Amino acid sequence: YKKWHNNLIKSFPNLIVKVHYKGFKHLEKIEGLIKKRFELVLDKADVFIFDYVSTALTIAIATNKPIVFFNLGINNITDEAEIAIRNRCIWIDIEAINDHNLYSKVLNKIDQKLENTYTEKFCIANTSQNREKILIDIIDSCFNE
Repeated sequence: YKKWHNNLIKSFPNLIVKVHYKGFKHLEKIEGLIKKRFELVLDKADVFIFDYVSTALTIAIATNKPIVFFNLGINNITDEAEIAIRNRCIWIDIEAINDHNLYSKVLNKIDQKLENTYTEKFCIANTSQNREKILIDIIDSCFNE
């Protein structure tokens, strides 16, 4: 994974690296590394690059910004979720972590027509309420029926 990240950073020189707030030790020396919560920094990016299905990816999918998803084959997702991610993101299967053609692979798919079917299928609400409040309301409604 360390080699993959180094290759990714070399392939996209203007990349802003946002790691999980718990951090990745091998990325700590990168200048400008961002460790804040994704929601607090998503406005800084013009394009998102992901290699793992996560909460941050779900949030990015809900925006209108372009997303590149490098499939390293490490995700355990349903076929339906994969189809929805492929519909929303520029999906690129990675055969080798040292692939030096990442940028050109993205450019080759840049005109791909994309649509967001993921948010409606896999998000529990279209609201500004936080998850805890939404879940409590859902649970309460089950007991009050």
